[in-house]
Amino acid sequence: MKKKLFCIFGLILIVSAIAYFCHDHSVLPLDAENANYISFKIYPQNEPNYMVTNDDRVKEIVRAINELDVQETTDQVDRMSDSFYYFWIQILDKDIPVELDEDTISINNERYQADTSDLRELLDKTYRDVMSGVID
Repeated sequence: MKKKLFCIFGLILIVSAIAYFCHDHSVLPLDAENANYISFKIYPQNEPNYMVTNDDRVKEIVRAINELDVQETTDQVDRMSDSFYYFWIQILDKDIPVELDEDTISINNERYQADTSDLRELLDKTYRDVMSGVID
């Protein structure tokens, strides 16, 4: 009896472990409502970095990331691209790194293929608004 019970318990433990490791641990979707700020790193190095603290704009950017039609990929983000962005989103005291180019986005080191043109347009607008003082 003990042997059967031990075998059943072991089988349940193995199935649980397999289910846990096969479960999707994706960071998406990001929690837009708890996003605090976005900190941008600008390349080349001679350009100043900037931070966006405007609550509406931060949430808008996070929602735009969540709305991307993403497919997992092994492609790297092209850091030499003219459309390269590198920033951190702070959500609930956790900084989530994001890199993107024309067709690849890396979120917390998870790489996806996606058309990022609308997101990049919003990020360009955000940069202009921050530099002109329209938003914080």
